[in-house]
Amino acid sequence: MCVLMGGAWRFKMVKKTDSYLRVKQRTQKQFDKFPMFFAFNNEQFEEGLKELKVKPGELLNIGSGGFIRKKDRAKFTSMNSLQDRTHRRLLENKKYVYDMFRYELANHEYCITYDDTDTLESVGLTQNDINKSDLLRDQLEKAKKDYLKSAGDC
Repeated sequence: MCVLMGGAWRFKMVKKTDSYLRVKQRTQKQFDKFPMFFAFNNEQFEEGLKELKVKPGELLNIGSGGFIRKKDRAKFTSMNSLQDRTHRRLLENKKYVYDMFRYELANHEYCITYDDTDTLESVGLTQNDINKSDLLRDQLEKAKKDYLKSAGDC
């Protein structure tokens, strides 16, 4: 996990026993605290400028309607990089991987689609990644089976 310390994002050890949901919630809190805004029309854009106390030329478009201050680019990149490294490291943890797949299968309505593409994309994995890893493949299959069993008729 990463935390803001002294104006910079620093890596903080995540317990090997942390569940996927706990890590996901911590990551969301970090994004929620980061000085940014999302705008999908001119009014929202103007409100965001006021909120960050900047002029349009001082902004960086991060995609999907998101904006940060240009001066915060390194901090934003560092935060994202640390979160990604944490996630990648935890992909070696059986419980984390199972919890991750179980949560995201439900989130992407696998019981209706029987397609795990959106689930894999949401956690930054491909079918090739699954095929190369016994741990990922086994936990995905176990999560699918358990999820379908508990989902019933959806």
